[in-house]
Amino acid sequence: MRIGVDLRSLQEKQKAGISRYVLQLCKAITSQDRDNEYYFYFNTFRKIKYPEFTKQGIIVHTRIPSRIFNFCARFLKLIAWDKKNNLDVFWQPSFNFIHLSKDVKKVLTVHDLSWLINRKWYSYKMYFWHILAGIPKQVKQADKVIAVSKSTASDINFFYSKPADKIKIIYSGINREVFNNNDCSILNLPEKYLLFIGTVEPRKNILGIIQAMELVLSKEKYKDIHLVIMGASGWSNKEVYKAIRNSKHRDKFHYVGYTTNRERDCYIKNSLALIWPSFYEGFGHPPLEALYNGKPVIASYSSSLPEVIKDNGILVDPYNITEIKEAILNILDNDMNIDVNLEAYDWNKAASYYIKVFNSFKK
Repeated sequence: MRIGVDLRSLQEKQKAGISRYVLQLCKAITSQDRDNEYYFYFNTFRKIKYPEFTKQGIIVHTRIPSRIFNFCARFLKLIAWDKKNNLDVFWQPSFNFIHLSKDVKKVLTVHDLSWLINRKWYSYKMYFWHILAGIPKQVKQADKVIAVSKSTASDINFFYSKPADKIKIIYSGINREVFNNNDCSILNLPEKYLLFIGTVEPRKNILGIIQAMELVLSKEKYKDIHLVIMGASGWSNKEVYKAIRNSKHRDKFHYVGYTTNRERDCYIKNSLALIWPSFYEGFGHPPLEALYNGKPVIASYSSSLPEVIKDNGILVDPYNITEIKEAILNILDNDMNIDVNLEAYDWNKAASYYIKVFNSFKK
């Protein structure tokens, strides 16, 4: 079969959760599938550097300005990628502006529906983007919807009434790449620190983490504990930076921005724990990466996190600052042995499930 894949998410300079998901999964799929032919679609003026995808597929690179492309695809129905290469199946790994013909089978991956859960987690621009993209229609037209968790599958059914037999739950993998001989000293890491990984945006509850840390640092016993915030700067985050600037413990808060994979590896391995009391998550890669490296995790008992983390972390109410503080003290005062089975979260396993979904459309 001829399978198309929308890889516009990989055009981002700073790869966040979905981009990392798509990259790892596509590598695993192309390394396994020797029967199907893949077409990888990009639309950018930048150069495309993914030679690994040419081993089992063809890169289709257009250079139409995004606003024109989106308008033509969404409203004029002028751009149908599947027609160009006579595709049998088209996989859309995330929501985006797109138009496909009625002839192609459509597979859509849904990571989360957070903009429907709470409007305040998004800027007006981002929220309006989701409206213009016509997401209800995309979900309705999909022959198969891949949900990254049971929680996300439940949300899809609740908001869009998608039949259960049209939804397939496929868990993500985790990054098991080991970087040997990392010189972490060049990062000038604090001796003792808690780590947050993720985009600095309202949904991640970073302000709550800072407020909880203020309570911890007010005790003399814990004055040498630091907080490292690692990730791209998102939107609606002025209050986070303001809270750090105005804190009397501001020398204990470190925003290091977006990092390389090697730096990310250093930050995880040298941390005391990952603190991740997000308000809502469709899945949650950083907690699994931390657990894989033997680090305790503090996470919310909301959305998909209890499903993913199970009994391997301390679950808290993300709206309860005192509860987050107590979880931090629990980790600082007690040795926690992390011995978890993460076999379910494997990129090769996820890829094999995807390939089965694609092959289910063979005539």
